[in-house]
Parts: sequence; C-alpha cells; structure tokens
Amino acid sequence: MLTLGLRSGEYIVIGDNIVIKAVQLDNQVQLAIDAPRDMAILREAVYEQTHPTPECIVRLQERDRKKRSKAKAAAQAE
Repeated sequence: MLTLGLRSGEYIVIGDNIVIKAVQLDNQVQLAIDAPRDMAILREAVYEQTHPTPECIVRLQERDRKKRSKAKAAAQAE
C-alpha cells in the first residue's frame, strides 16, 4: 500500500481516469474524487457491510498496534 501525504489543493492521479484531490473545508481536509460513474467508491463502513476488511488495511492496523505498543513500553520504561 502506498501512503501519501497531501496538502489542500494537491492531487494524485490513478491510471488515466481517476483523480483524488485534497480539499480544505473549514478545519478539515476532505477528498474530492473524480472517477468514472461506473466505478464504485464506497466509504469503509458501507464497504465492510458486504465485504471483509481489505488485507492491506488489516496489515496497517497491526503495524499501528505494534507501534503504539512499543511507544507505550518505551514511555513506561522512562
């Protein structure tokens, strides 16, 4: 999985027909997605009602848990 940081106004292009742009609204950065109408774009909660959590997300969650665990152990050691 590729992880990118975007500032408001920056965008990424996927293939020839998908653009994802970071847009700042009030104090939040949101994603504006331009993709073909026949391509399903679903939020996590909607997607996971009918599909299992994607494996790449499971791996990221596990990695984040390990990092938090190490940080907590380091803080307790101080």
